Amino acid sequence: MSISACERIEFAKPIAIAGALYRVGYDNVISIEHENRAFEKTEDLIKRGFLIARGVLRPYIK
Repeated sequence: MSISACERIEFAKPIAIAGALYRVGYDNVISIEHENRAFEKTEDLIKRGFLIARGVLRPYIK
């Protein structure tokens, strides 16, 4: 599944925050909420939003 430029921008800031927490030694829970009105119109869009989030965040989850 490809991710559009706009979707990449949506995730850039949270990834930067997670990276900063990792660099300073944070080793605890980070909660991520799925709140994007563009992905709430249909069940398929909701699923797509979760799949995009999973794909973007997967490299950062151990």
